[in-house]
Amino acid sequence: MAQILAPLKEAGKTGIPMTSSDGVTHRGHPIYTKFVRDYPEQVLVTVVKTGECLTCEVPRDELGVDRDFPLCDLKAILEGLNSLDEGPTIYMQVCADAGIKPIYHPFWEGLPYTNIYRAISPDILHQLYQGVIKHLIA
Repeated sequence: MAQILAPLKEAGKTGIPMTSSDGVTHRGHPIYTKFVRDYPEQVLVTVVKTGECLTCEVPRDELGVDRDFPLCDLKAILEGLNSLDEGPTIYMQVCADAGIKPIYHPFWEGLPYTNIYRAISPDILHQLYQGVIKHLIA
């Protein structure tokens, strides 16, 4: 994914000429905005642990509670991912403090204006299957 999305790094910052259907050329800034996959792939990409919320900092035992929780702190997570040069022990501790798994440079790390925690979309197909279809079959 990092190689496929590499052209977006510079194009998202400086822009590229884009011609609309009426022939007018504008400067466009393509950015990565949506990650549509099933739950295991979303867990891998967001570097959170299985069973945790992919978008906010809700504790595991409060999942499903009707309350607002703060969104994942992208700045703290990026700082945690950038602490690899300080040694493996410090890296592991910083990642644990940020609530993430110690993953080496996820593909979205350098993409401009991208917040992977806001780009996650619900896995509707599997939610419907597990919630409705299994209930009807039972």
